[in-house]
Amino acid sequence: MFTNRLFLSLFLPFTRSSNRAVAFCLLSFTFYLLPFTFSYSQNSGIDSLKTRLASPLPDSVRAMDMATLCWLYISFDIHKAKDCCNEALKLSEKISYKAGKAKALILLSSIFYEQGDYEKCLDYNLRGLKIREETGDIYGAASAMDNIGIIYTLTGNFTEALKYHYKSMIKFNELNSENPDDKFRFSLAGVLTNIGYVYNEQRVYDSAMVYFTRALKIFEAIGHKPVIASILNNIGTVYYGQNNYSKALEYHLSSLKIYEEAGDVQGTSGLLTNIANIYLVKGDKVTAEKFCLRGLDIARKYNLKDDIQLCYYILSLIYEDGNDFKTALSFYKSYTAIKDSLNNIENRKNIARLQTIYETGKKDAEITKQQAEIAVKNAESKKQKIIIVAIVAGLILVLLFSIALFNRFRVTRRQKGIIEIQKQHVEEKNRNILDSIEYASRIQNALLTGREYIDKYLKDYFIFYQPKDIISGDFYYLTPLPLAPSPPLLDKERGAGDEVLVATADCTGHGVPGTLMSVLGISLLNEIIIEKNVTSPNEILNMLRFEIIQRLNPQGREDILDGMDIVLCLFDFEKNILQYAGANIGIVVKRNSELLELPGDDMPIGAGYRKVEPFTLHRFEMRKGDTLYTFSDGIRDQFGGEKGKKLGRKGLRQILSGVKSSSMQEEKKLLEGEFNTWRGVNEQTDDVTVIGIRI
Repeated sequence: MFTNRLFLSLFLPFTRSSNRAVAFCLLSFTFYLLPFTFSYSQNSGIDSLKTRLASPLPDSVRAMDMATLCWLYISFDIHKAKDCCNEALKLSEKISYKAGKAKALILLSSIFYEQGDYEKCLDYNLRGLKIREETGDIYGAASAMDNIGIIYTLTGNFTEALKYHYKSMIKFNELNSENPDDKFRFSLAGVLTNIGYVYNEQRVYDSAMVYFTRALKIFEAIGHKPVIASILNNIGTVYYGQNNYSKALEYHLSSLKIYEEAGDVQGTSGLLTNIANIYLVKGDKVTAEKFCLRGLDIARKYNLKDDIQLCYYILSLIYEDGNDFKTALSFYKSYTAIKDSLNNIENRKNIARLQTIYETGKKDAEITKQQAEIAVKNAESKKQKIIIVAIVAGLILVLLFSIALFNRFRVTRRQKGIIEIQKQHVEEKNRNILDSIEYASRIQNALLTGREYIDKYLKDYFIFYQPKDIISGDFYYLTPLPLAPSPPLLDKERGAGDEVLVATADCTGHGVPGTLMSVLGISLLNEIIIEKNVTSPNEILNMLRFEIIQRLNPQGREDILDGMDIVLCLFDFEKNILQYAGANIGIVVKRNSELLELPGDDMPIGAGYRKVEPFTLHRFEMRKGDTLYTFSDGIRDQFGGEKGKKLGRKGLRQILSGVKSSSMQEEKKLLEGEFNTWRGVNEQTDDVTVIGIRI
């Protein structure tokens, strides 16, 4: 089922104790597009469907028609809507019609949403999502994921909300990449807006700004002005949260212009109140009063009681600050009167909602009883069938076992000669495989950044690279930033803008599987950094994870866990600043005799993992003489020593503290010697990569 999408704008007030002004936060999110007013076309559609349903129809068509009838009833008769939806669900389950069942479940979730029952709304969305994933309905699954994120947001579970919004974003991006279409782009922009909303709720304003801005670009390309106005207002709200009132005002005014041109009186009224509030915070009471009175005129004309209430409150603050206490008190009394009126209306709505839930519960109980009686009858019938099938299956098994014994006797007589032939084939194949692996090793080494190239950008460093087998699942990578056709020489002074990006990566597996993953990783890093010119370590990791998932696990299967652990270090040697982001890999810094640990994020690059969040950008001020180490987990997981245990974190720290030399190449020899001494006669456990850089 393809659900249309609606952006709802809510003005939520909160107070700031410093100046008693009111701030309004325009929040936009997506949910089911349901009819909100009864119209002639609705009535006509219902009559047409009832006539059609009175005639003989296939169960699949009838199920879909009942679901559509539910959609038409939701806005004005929720009981009929639920009856239609339950009938659609019953028919779909009867004929195992998964598309109809998913559509009915999602519509039922929207009914529970209207009733404020978020727990059931979430449950039915999750059930609908499971079916859509099983049937390969990518658009429907992405929509359900976005809706699940919204429910988690409304219940304050922002971590789960971001998890489902990110999954939805990946799906919509995949659809738009395969088949560019305004529908997919609109849905993608909607998810980006929802992610921005979650970050805004958490007051992570920088991230909120990134996602609102990305959504705005898509909506501008589509030309959807009402939503553009909403996003502009959202961005203004972010600036307000950052106390950047000038930029907030700029975006609010841009949004106001679009609302006025479109004749959107509710949007115009709310924005005038937002703008009045900003002028009040800035101390310009005259302009604040001017905008607030304009908003009040519109709100009164169209009976927008929420906006009238807020206008009265702001006007009371304006006149109080101007020492006109009589007028301030008058506006405050008006504000209080409307507030009480709105509370009474809300109480009546809650009573009606509870009555609806009670009546619906009674109907659900009757349906449950009928379903239980049917289930008992079905169970008896199934029991008889199982007994018959078991007897027949037993006889077939006896016959098959007898045939298998006879065939085994015949095969054994021929096995000796066949084994000799197979042995020769295996030996020949092993030789061919070994030759292929040797050739693959030469290709992999050619893809790794060359030592002569690295020497042009790093002065005192070492790379300890020791694969477990001939080929490796570890890789290292270096490129200068900004990218230039010819690198600077080390004996010349670097420019202020010259930076060097260094990566250390450990792919899942070793040998051939790990090598294939490392080749893919190097290729994607070149594409992201060189072709797309992405230079921030955390954004590189975000895009790398997205591309890995697109290539290895586009269906989102949980049993595919291929990926890599990686750390990206961006060195500014001119300013001695390190920016880095890590996926399950951090950095160890040796400063004098002390070891400092700079952790990365506790999640890998890849799909099928529960934790899917944006990677964090870290900043570290380096000092002259610092030595920075990055390494794969192969060195810590190596078994050895007297007791045959893993080297572990503690053992590695002891080795790094103990290896001291005037040059990093000499330190590499010491480290390699310590590692091989620890390993002794034990087989190497995993690929080993250690990079050391002295500042």
